[in-house]
Amino acid sequence: MALVLIAASAGCTAPSLSPSAEPSMAAAPTATVTAPATLAPTLIPPATARPAAWIPTGDRVKASEPWAATLLLDGRVLIVDGPNEADQQTRSSQLYDPASGTWTATGNLITPRYDAYTVTRLRDGKVLVAGGSNTRSDALAAAELYDPATGVWARTGHMTEGRSGHTATLLPNGQVLVTGGGPTGYGDATAELYNPATGSWTASGRMRKARIAYAATLLLDGKVLVAGGLGDDNALATAEIYDPGAGTWTATGRMVNRHADYVSVLLHDGKVLLVGSNGNELYDPSSATWTLSGPMATHNAGAASLTLLSDGRVLVVGCCNDPGIPWGMDRAELFDEATGAWTAVAAVPAGCEDASVGLPNGTVLFAYAGCLADADGYGIATASAELFDPGGETR
Repeated sequence: MALVLIAASAGCTAPSLSPSAEPSMAAAPTATVTAPATLAPTLIPPATARPAAWIPTGDRVKASEPWAATLLLDGRVLIVDGPNEADQQTRSSQLYDPASGTWTATGNLITPRYDAYTVTRLRDGKVLVAGGSNTRSDALAAAELYDPATGVWARTGHMTEGRSGHTATLLPNGQVLVTGGGPTGYGDATAELYNPATGSWTASGRMRKARIAYAATLLLDGKVLVAGGLGDDNALATAEIYDPGAGTWTATGRMVNRHADYVSVLLHDGKVLLVGSNGNELYDPSSATWTLSGPMATHNAGAASLTLLSDGRVLVVGCCNDPGIPWGMDRAELFDEATGAWTAVAAVPAGCEDASVGLPNGTVLFAYAGCLADADGYGIATASAELFDPGGETR
């Protein structure tokens, strides 16, 4: 059996065969093969490390000690202002647009607040502000909602009691858990839930220990960890877990050291990193235990803020402990959860009382007051703001 190979090429027509005639034996066509052109190799430059850096992004509209920064659903950032240059309570708030790098004023709060209040973005995009204190150090029960679509604040239900130095945590069901704080410096053990659908608050059990000046962290399983803080005028080492399904509190492992006025963040692996002036610790929910996370590259002097970056590292901006700079932040470090290592990064601009938030493009926005102090040693509010670029590979 003969095997016949037929090659087709554009522009060629096969000869027709008559059924009553022998096919003519024409000379076989000669195929011309053109070698492909030799391409010059594309040289790809080696990847280089882009160093971490601080980038100015324009002053805010109004000088203040910014209390909180909240990323809105449309990518803008809401800053709720704290005390102004005269150290007075304010009602102002302002917006930052990362696309243009500009600041604009937005609506004023209904209730003037000095500090120690909470700011929580709800699932519908609105922002809840609750409690805090005024210049007379009264704990407030008032709460209000900011609508980014209109730039207007509106009243919502009052908390069941005045709270200052409390925590607020958005739960998976859309409600907000508020705990502790209280009308006095000794803290409170009560907790309550805010229901955005009704604008109302209901009691939700009591913590095992009254607390103030502490942090609450939502865990991956939807439960809430609270730890440390001040109780009976002393720093605490106890910790407990809130179960939203049961509305109950249960004790969990004690911290290695006592902590108050610290900051914490949930890591990608489900552990919780705590940074404070009394050391740094990691909480592992799977074993309900705390372990020391190792010393920082520079020193421990407390932390102003923690920000979880998209690559899993944590940016830590610290409080200044230089006697020559009574107010300010003198260091920034990155914590690598994979290795547990701390790395010092670019120097922090002179500032204090910062509000920070991670942006979708990987940078971190910092709004902060100045490092200068008045005659009484209190920080002087400024309108400063910068972006932190954590760096990475570039070509």
